[in-house]
Amino acid sequence: MTDVSHAEAGARERGRRIERWEFRALVAATYPLFLTAAAFDRAAGAAPVTGRRSVFAEAHATASATLACAFMG
Repeated sequence: MTDVSHAEAGARERGRRIERWEFRALVAATYPLFLTAAAFDRAAGAAPVTGRRSVFAEAHATASATLACAFMG
């Protein structure tokens, strides 16, 4: 490999690392919103689902799925 290919690989890895941190920051910023929505959903008596996750797990899954779709577009 040449120095150029090493530099390109390093730049790609840095780009991936930055994207991961941006995604984590967005999840951390939006998690309270999704947690509140999940709590209200539970309090409102949403239809029971078998094998239901905790409110915290639901909020994290919703935030992750929503933000992943945002990164695609």
